[in-house]
Amino acid sequence: MPDELIPYYAICLFAGLRQEEICKLQWEDINLEEGIIVIRDPKGSSDRGTPNRISQIYHPLDKWIAPHIKESGPVFPANWKKTKVDDHRREIGLLVNRIGKAENFKLYPSNCLRHTACTAWSARYGRAVAAQQVGNSEKKQASNYDHVWTKKQAEEFFSFCSDKINSLQEIKLTRTKPERKV
Repeated sequence: MPDELIPYYAICLFAGLRQEEICKLQWEDINLEEGIIVIRDPKGSSDRGTPNRISQIYHPLDKWIAPHIKESGPVFPANWKKTKVDDHRREIGLLVNRIGKAENFKLYPSNCLRHTACTAWSARYGRAVAAQQVGNSEKKQASNYDHVWTKKQAEEFFSFCSDKINSLQEIKLTRTKPERKV
């Protein structure tokens, strides 16, 4: 995966931004010192009467984006098209879900990394915090994400740190699926 795409994927995966939100995101909207990302004009903002949403930067997101931070400009590289990142998204999706089968590409739609974040945030921090982080209603968070992962699985997900691996290619993909809560 090209280094210039790492912040894009890390923010989608660990902060839960929608693809259209991260494609509009500017580096000046990310404040590592305060640990926040300001999402300007997020989905549903006009319905809620709020122009911006604040998303928290927790570990490991800080470790993933710190080496790539810039003073200004778009986070999503201008020389990339949204449609040209599918192979990398599939690579990350296979890694996170441990399916390991390339033919399961249809399991990884454009917001699959966001949905993974929604699931992990619900399991680790609870529905209310997760909904605020990712810009969902608590009702949507409950119906779609509360029942998917255990807290242990979320902890494993949030331990997926850049300092533990040199590249995604070094990690062996397994064919086991994550356990689901019943």
